[in-house]
Amino acid sequence: MIDRLGWAALAAAVATVPLLTSNTYYLYLVISIGLLTIVTAGLNVLVGFTGQTSLGHAGLYAFGAYTAALCVTRAGMSEWAAIVAAITVTSIVGAAVAAAALRVSGPYLAMVTIAFGLIVEGVLIEWGSVTGGPGGIFNIPKPALRTHYWTVMLAAALALWLTGNLRRSAWGRAFLAVKSSEVAAESLGLSSYYVRIVAFTVSAAFAGAAGALFTFLNGYISPDSFTLQTSIVFLLALLFGGLGGRGLEPESVEHGVAARVNGGFPAARLRQSGQRAENRPEPASRDADRDVLPRREAAEHLRGLEGAGDAGPGEGIGRQADG
Repeated sequence: MIDRLGWAALAAAVATVPLLTSNTYYLYLVISIGLLTIVTAGLNVLVGFTGQTSLGHAGLYAFGAYTAALCVTRAGMSEWAAIVAAITVTSIVGAAVAAAALRVSGPYLAMVTIAFGLIVEGVLIEWGSVTGGPGGIFNIPKPALRTHYWTVMLAAALALWLTGNLRRSAWGRAFLAVKSSEVAAESLGLSSYYVRIVAFTVSAAFAGAAGALFTFLNGYISPDSFTLQTSIVFLLALLFGGLGGRGLEPESVEHGVAARVNGGFPAARLRQSGQRAENRPEPASRDADRDVLPRREAAEHLRGLEGAGDAGPGEGIGRQADG
């Protein structure tokens, strides 16, 4: 109930902002927060649900932005058609990047995604005939700021609703199971590799949508908006808001409105992650705890897949073949 009241209060605040001010700066600021919400909602699927770290989402954000810009300026497409094209292109790029990058994990994956972001930034600067080079792309048709305000706010609400429902679905349980224990998930017929590719693709689609909306907000884009610093801002926003949050899931109290909008209480999460293993049994017992407990947690997530039948990812993915 408290969480629902919080979301209702947030929705009311969003609805009253255009009524309380005509200052375009404040509208632009709230729209920017909405775009950040869309990106981090998708990034949460990758980082929060499957436990993989990406520092290259600015590159995916750029793919969405430049695809939309090129569609409207050179192909003469409408705004909505350009957004759909941006989501499609970014999803394909995300799947291709994931197929290569997700063969590694941890800091190695972070380095691969950093390299991807830097390569995209370099291409945007050097491929002047398509991207406009360092100067970017000008004269992009953009809607009225108030109209775009409602578009972005609805898109942000949709992003949170989709991630909340995804978390409760069979795919969401598969994501959480892979995060908890790859061994347990593999033993029950899930391929952690392909599950993570799906998560990366979904995350890329969200970044592409936000990038396209960013293009129509400014009417101008350049490589300066898609640097490594942008990827770091995305990840920090997610960390402050809480990993693994449940979007608009009404049952979630732990990941409430305050955690998403104000960054929550990161110190509490740092205390949880930084607790030292004191007063434990002998080292052999600690190893057993690290091995058994994640498997039990993964089994809890995978129990939800048993009743899903053919709709669940277990049937469609299967276990990854060795080699």
